[in-house]
Amino acid sequence: MERIDFKQIVEGLKTHGFQFHEPTRLHVPDAMLALRSSLEYFIGTNFVWLPEYEQVAEWLENNSGRGLCLYGTNGTGKTVLVQKVIPALLFRHCGKIVKCFNYFDLNENADSIINRKILSIDDVGLESECVTYGNKRWIFPDIMDNAEKRNNVVIFSSNLNAQGFCDRYGIRTFERIVATTKRIEFNHKSLRK
Repeated sequence: MERIDFKQIVEGLKTHGFQFHEPTRLHVPDAMLALRSSLEYFIGTNFVWLPEYEQVAEWLENNSGRGLCLYGTNGTGKTVLVQKVIPALLFRHCGKIVKCFNYFDLNENADSIINRKILSIDDVGLESECVTYGNKRWIFPDIMDNAEKRNNVVIFSSNLNAQGFCDRYGIRTFERIVATTKRIEFNHKSLRK
């Protein structure tokens, strides 16, 4: 049986308007050191290294084209990671601009958020349903659907666990989270003082 050259097939399909979305590969050299120094900068004297940060550093070293889901208990640095540290490191080491949003932005800027190639959202699960011309919908499932279809990189934090995601958005959205992100659970007591 002869080997099929799929690269040639894909290139041929592109000439006919077929769209293939390449994964966005991210690489931060010496990610552990970079992560530690950026956390110390943004958190300051209250900085405490958590074991979960090692998994974040692994993702920064090689994201394998996937996004990042940080979930679990409050006060463990998830917001600082998704809204400050990761965007700063990806800008510095990869030249990527990460557009950051909070849960309340999802309904205000839905159409501009859904199609972004790299985006960060803090506190997924706290947003309310969006109502447009009398139709109700959750924006987050659309974001994850696009992440799967277009290889978008979605970085987000949440206090929801697996069952919480399923209850709020349905099993299909949770499966897309699993398929498109590295999931890291934070289960420590709050470090806020």
